[in-house]
Amino acid sequence: MPLSGRLPRLRAAAAVTAARAPRPARHRRRRARGTVAAALVAAVLGALTVSGPPASGSPEAAGDPRCALDEQLVADCGLLWGIYTNREGRGNLYRDITGIEEDAGRPFDVVHRYKDFSGTGASGVFPTRYEQRLGEEGRILFYNWTTRRHDGAGRATWDDVAAGLHDERVVRPAARRLARWDRPVFLAFDHEAEGERHPNQGEGEDYVRAWRHVHEIFEEEGADNVRWVWVSVGWTGHADVIRSFYPGDAYVDWIGWDPFNYYVCRNLDWRTPEETIGPWYEWLEDNGFGDKPWMLAEYGSVADPRDPEAEARWYRNLVPALRRYPRIRAVNLFDTHKKCDTRVTDEPAVMEEWSAAGRHPYVSRYR
Repeated sequence: MPLSGRLPRLRAAAAVTAARAPRPARHRRRRARGTVAAALVAAVLGALTVSGPPASGSPEAAGDPRCALDEQLVADCGLLWGIYTNREGRGNLYRDITGIEEDAGRPFDVVHRYKDFSGTGASGVFPTRYEQRLGEEGRILFYNWTTRRHDGAGRATWDDVAAGLHDERVVRPAARRLARWDRPVFLAFDHEAEGERHPNQGEGEDYVRAWRHVHEIFEEEGADNVRWVWVSVGWTGHADVIRSFYPGDAYVDWIGWDPFNYYVCRNLDWRTPEETIGPWYEWLEDNGFGDKPWMLAEYGSVADPRDPEAEARWYRNLVPALRRYPRIRAVNLFDTHKKCDTRVTDEPAVMEEWSAAGRHPYVSRYR
């Protein structure tokens, strides 16, 4: 049975208000790709359709001015606009997200969160109460689930995950919680696996076995509301190993990568959005990954200390770059300062340009 719950349209106004959406019906995941019957597709699109005004003069506005999400959470017009933010660890995610929405003049489609394999606390038990509130108002939670523990107490090896050693304490409880919640969810397992390998973690074949095992546990527990996002670094220097880390089409719904303009933070050249996104996009196209929707799981730019306007200009050029790469159907800003500062919310001129990108008709037709 296809995912048939409606994701509501949220107003993008100065104060964002959102209505509680009905829960989607679960459907059994298909183990193999196949053709979906026309009547089934019509039912899915009819249930997920939301109204939106056409953008005059743009090709995206041609025809029926109604947008929909299909059963894989792909919008048939516009992009899903998302964010990861850690606003100084203040502890109220709901207030942080809705505050940024108010400043940006539109709601988010996706809220990106990072979780660990501890099985305890806010890092290991999800969805949290704030995440549930955000999801029940219509935003899609995107969980990036890593086998390391955020408290520094080690990590699970892929071999142990594949062998089921973490099933009862970590994997099955997570699957059951998401199945009970029954909201549409994106889930990535150990993102950037080809580039973030711990010395004892294993190789590509170990990662694939772990991914497939976790996927199968989620199927057994009825977590059919989960869409699986395989996220790589997105660096062509990994092209020689990346295929060994791909779990297979039957286990992946979306392809994601993490393009950044790190510039002086990583002693690199300045890269425009097109130069940042394009190389891995073209590699994916050339290497047979074009039959999945694509996502910028993380993206962003640092500032140029010699040009105070450069970062704002980078975001001004984001939508023109995205229009060159139509397979990208969701984008998630990495609004934080870790090793490199890619925040937009602390600089008014940058925030203004990024917010304008989110309201552009090419991006915002779904809302």
